[in-house]
Parts: sequence; structure tokens; C-alpha cells
Amino acid sequence: MPARLSSEGDSLGSVAQDADDLGVKLYHYPLSLCSQQVRLALVEKGVPFTTQIVDIGRACENYQPWYMRLNTRGVVPTLVHDGEVMTCSARIVGYIDEHFPGPPLQPDDPDARAVMEDWIARQDAFPIQVLTYGALGGFIGFLARLGLRARVRVLKVYRRRAPDLEHAYTQKIIDVRSWRRTLRNPHALEAIRRDLEVQLGALDDRLTSQQTPYLVGDEYTLADAIWTPMLARVHALYGDRLWAAGRLPQVAAYYARMRARPSFRLAHVHDTLRPTTIVGHLPPTILLRVTLLLLAIAGVVLLLLWLVGLV
Repeated sequence: MPARLSSEGDSLGSVAQDADDLGVKLYHYPLSLCSQQVRLALVEKGVPFTTQIVDIGRACENYQPWYMRLNTRGVVPTLVHDGEVMTCSARIVGYIDEHFPGPPLQPDDPDARAVMEDWIARQDAFPIQVLTYGALGGFIGFLARLGLRARVRVLKVYRRRAPDLEHAYTQKIIDVRSWRRTLRNPHALEAIRRDLEVQLGALDDRLTSQQTPYLVGDEYTLADAIWTPMLARVHALYGDRLWAAGRLPQVAAYYARMRARPSFRLAHVHDTLRPTTIVGHLPPTILLRVTLLLLAIAGVVLLLLWLVGLV
């Protein structure tokens, strides 16, 4: 019986009691792509687990010293099993399959396993965070990118407060600044978008040549657990237009099959991003500044209208 989340971010009720015995705990964030991949693998494997949300949005909780000591990269998810800590989603999903009973999620055949690992590596290497921020347009996109600047300030504050983590915080500051530079470079963003189309084309070719329901043969594997949330994120950013109207028909059919699996719902895989969700993800200092700016602009407009006698 697959494990299920009772609600996003909650401990898991009766499942949590079993998970306490196994010592499986996932630190995650509901919208995080990598968190969705790990949740999907846990559900498909049928592993009971407890969860703790690490707010990577407004609270920047992933930068707090307690979490940086757990995961020095300051990212989610982190899986803890009987005291062992794992911090890379590609590694975590492999660990889940190898250390728990349930349906196998890796093929026995070495060649098939190599294909699976190649597709996992393709997705793992793709700059999905940059694509996500770069695809957000208009005022919402402006706010999201502005929030990255606030994150650097938050990181500097924590670096002063936790000198034992100075190296980890410095590296994270370098990463966020590099991320911001890429977002300011339209040529780099266009290259990432083109690479996405190349990857989706390769995925369609793979599915066409294999004529199997899954990425690697006739059985669900970790490659499917990794690529299902990836396609869900692409859908959230672009809708289905990248594979609609007969374009990439095998990708369209594959995503429909993966989305229809019970695990898609049980693992809370997100294939929509609402503007209110993005705004709620921003650090509160950004929201405060934008609010004050809008109030100031409204005040100036009202003053001008009053001066010309329209109010």
C-alpha cells in the first residue's frame, strides 16, 4: 500500500507512527521540484515517512543555521534515515529503492540501469531553478527576481551569526549571485529554453523508439519518478503548448499516463503555479518594500489629481 501525505507539510497521522519506527524523515518544501521527486519515489516504493516543511520561500528557513548544519548546500530536500543524512535528490531516490522493501524501481539489467541513470543525470543537470524564474513574466517575474537580491542579504546576516558555517554561507552567496547574473542575461535564458526543447525532443524520441509505457522498459523506474515532476514543472510554466497539437505526441501521452497514476496526487506533484503562490513565496522584506512603493505611487497620483482639481 503506498504511503500518502495526509496534507501538504503535515505529519502523516497513522503513517507517522510506523515511520517513527523506521526513522524515515523528509525535510522538504511542497513546491520544490526535487522535493516532489523524492516524495514520488517514497510513495511509489510504499515507504512510510514523516515530513517537516523547510520554508525556502518567505522565511528562508533553508538558510537558517540549524538547517545549514543538516544540509550545507542550503537546499531541499534532505532525507534522514536512522541518523544517515542524504541531500541530493538523485542519490536519495536510489537510496530509497535500495534500502526499503516494495516494488523495485531500478532494472536488474545493467544496460537498462545505465539508461535509467543517464536520464536521471540529464534532469539533474538541467538548471530548472533558473528556467522557473526566467519563465515568470511581468510584475510577478520582476518581484521573484528581486527576491534573490534579498536572499543575499539574509545569507550575509546568517554568515555573521554562525561563523562555523562561513564557508557554506559564502558558497551559497556565490551560487545565488551566479543565479541572478544568469537571469539578467537574455542570451543565457534563451539557451536554457532551447536546451529544454532539445531534452523534450530527446525524451519523445526515446519513447517513440522504445514503444513502452515508461522511460526504461515496461516497468516504472526511478527515471519516471525524476521526470514526472520535471514535466509537471514545464506544464506549470508553459501549459501543454510545448507538446500540444501533435507536437511531441509521445511526451504528451507519457505525461498523461504519469499524471493519472495515484502517486501523482498522493505525492502532491504540482503542475500549476498561481501568481498568489509566487507572491507568497517571496521574502517579506520584498513584499513590504513593494507595498510601500505602490502606496507612495498612489499617493503621488492622488496629489497630482488634487492639484489639477480632479479630486
